[in-house]
Amino acid sequence: MKRLTTLITLAALVAVSGCNVMAMREDALREKARESADKKRTGPQSPIVRNITNFSSALRCMDEKMMMYGIRDLVVITEDIEDKTRKVSVGAKDMLISAISQMTQRSQAIRLIAYGTDSANLINFMTQREEKGLFQLNPVYGIRGSISQYDESLSREGEGGGFFWRGSSSGAGAGASVNASASMLGLDLTMMRTADMSIVPGVSSSNAVLITRSGSGASIEAEIKKFGMNYEMNLSQSEGVAQATRNLIDMAVIELFGKLTKTPYWSCLGGSADSPGIKSEIDNWYYILFADKENFVAYWQNQMRLRKLYNKPVNGVPDDELAKAVEIYREALGLEKNAKLDQQLFAAYLNANHYKVMEKAQRLLAARGSAQAQAQTQAQPEPQLKNQIKEKARKLIEEQKAKEKRAN
Repeated sequence: MKRLTTLITLAALVAVSGCNVMAMREDALREKARESADKKRTGPQSPIVRNITNFSSALRCMDEKMMMYGIRDLVVITEDIEDKTRKVSVGAKDMLISAISQMTQRSQAIRLIAYGTDSANLINFMTQREEKGLFQLNPVYGIRGSISQYDESLSREGEGGGFFWRGSSSGAGAGASVNASASMLGLDLTMMRTADMSIVPGVSSSNAVLITRSGSGASIEAEIKKFGMNYEMNLSQSEGVAQATRNLIDMAVIELFGKLTKTPYWSCLGGSADSPGIKSEIDNWYYILFADKENFVAYWQNQMRLRKLYNKPVNGVPDDELAKAVEIYREALGLEKNAKLDQQLFAAYLNANHYKVMEKAQRLLAARGSAQAQAQTQAQPEPQLKNQIKEKARKLIEEQKAKEKRAN
């Protein structure tokens, strides 16, 4: 009996030591599973890691950004976001509605219409609106998309071991194992024009989250890659795929409406303006705007009105007041002092804090106006000065003649 007790104690000590070793191996296997999954997917490698639980702060940031850039009352309709994989049972459309609601509390930038169960309902909606007048809002854009990918256990790693000792009449043993697996969840959303059901070029969001499980499933982590950054989340067993989906949808809403409204959404996601991906995005936006000259001029007229530097109609026709406003704002941004609506101005404008820059621009405008008024006062035109002298001399002569006449 004493021998059996000793064996059991020994087995317990070995088991405790084994658990510590297995815990270390679990971490190693989780990393190995990630590396294995990374080899099977494409995407930028990330030197920066950002730990998050959700994108609530980024949604609030976008609310402020859209208010800063004057985005308001953009009417959009959304379809159901289906699970094409038939493996993710979540209320994706409701998550989308919640995200947009959070993102527009102050700005009132988006007026979202939630309607229907498939793309055919959008056509039905537009038909009913025209024929019956049932709906007062006319959506300009529509959101469509799906949970397009779920590769469960894309990679799996595991290790284990143990021992068993048997005597003539008794035995004892211990063993342990660890495992880690990585799954990939993808979401694709696109913006289309309701007028002709065409896709808006460049206005889409396609992101995937890597979900890593280890041990018995109690440890779950998720990771999204964007702009050369990693967005990492620690999820509980009860959250798992559902919370990962919510984070994907929050990010997609920020990206989708940022691209649609030409609002610098990357700053709300922690992206750097020096990132190659963001520079490419800015270049694309500039050439899209520049391709339509009238729309391009109207964009700057509207932006200069928001900065209180332009008071004429937003009609897409360039004028001297717009040139003056652009010149002042370029100076306030620290750029070369001219009226060029070039790519350099566009990039600096998108990455500026306009609440601060606008104050500086207003001071420059006031200083310029004061200098011009002073110059006009000090430098009267020579012909005008001569006329004033002549008029004064004439009046003096007339007064002298009148005195002489009274004296006679």
